[in-house]
Amino acid sequence: MGSKLDRRIVGLLAIGTAVLACGASAVSFPADLSFQPSMHAGTSDADGKPIVGTEIMHLVPHQGRLYAGNSLWMENDPQVPKACQILVLDSPHGPWKVDHQFTRRNLRLAALRSFTLTTDDSGKAIGPVPMLLAAPDVTVHGTVQIFSRDDTTGTWVPMNFAKASKYSTTRALGLHRDKTTGVDRIFAGNDQLGIFSGLYDSRAAGHIRWEQTAELAVPSGERVMGFCNCNGVFFCATTCNIFMRSDGHSPSWKKVYSRPEEIAPVGIRGLTAVPNPTGRGEVLLFAALSKIRRLDPSADFQESIELDMRTFLASILGIRVCVKISCTNIISVAIGCSSSRHGIHVV
Repeated sequence: MGSKLDRRIVGLLAIGTAVLACGASAVSFPADLSFQPSMHAGTSDADGKPIVGTEIMHLVPHQGRLYAGNSLWMENDPQVPKACQILVLDSPHGPWKVDHQFTRRNLRLAALRSFTLTTDDSGKAIGPVPMLLAAPDVTVHGTVQIFSRDDTTGTWVPMNFAKASKYSTTRALGLHRDKTTGVDRIFAGNDQLGIFSGLYDSRAAGHIRWEQTAELAVPSGERVMGFCNCNGVFFCATTCNIFMRSDGHSPSWKKVYSRPEEIAPVGIRGLTAVPNPTGRGEVLLFAALSKIRRLDPSADFQESIELDMRTFLASILGIRVCVKISCTNIISVAIGCSSSRHGIHVV
């Protein structure tokens, strides 16, 4: 166990972090760790706009502010429209306010990411240009949209991504510089439509020009769970698989890992690149089937088990742990999953 990566689970709660560092047999917490209430659902902001939500899906810092995206999935009050929101906090102890209100066709904010682009669509150096992108789900058939925040006007600009014939969700957004073309590309993964990429274009709506065809079709019944760069190579996780992109003017994707036992409500989560504990470069870290796993691209994607979450939680809690989705969400807590029924708290 001593040779494995540090057992660190970083949870971003409002503008602070709580670090759970677990070794082979002990868990320690910072002695001065404390939390104060920051936001409660059911209140209104300074402009009188209701702040709602049954879940906080994402917490993302951008341009000196903290943005949150919520979900109305479990809302049972008929007086509250089931339409997700983007909230914003200007200072650690300031008031939250509604930055954008979506419509009833958008139940959950599935993705919220901040990127900095440094090339245009031809590979010419620009900026750097910071961009905050949001992807709500679509509860009915029709146009799937991704939104880009105009930081000058404070408005959210819709970009028509594609059309879906039924409920669809764009759960993952990513940024990768193609090693062959030298161009920064934004990626969006939609369960029904596949993986699309876009290029910075100041003339386009939202300043991104999306390609018209998908680079990769998502396997039937799966969802796109995440993107990451590892050793300069771009990877994508779906419910059961991890794919690797080959860059170039005609890019392609190759499956490098599969867990067919996974199911759509759970899936491979938290795909992240971390330093290789046994050598140079980086390895892939993620959660699947209630275990934290590591893949080494330099060793033909050899798999190692970092942590069995059921065993770990049982040892901490002193009780038997039966988990379907909670364990795999722990590795994803860095994006700030928290119940807004109890509010957001700040360290």
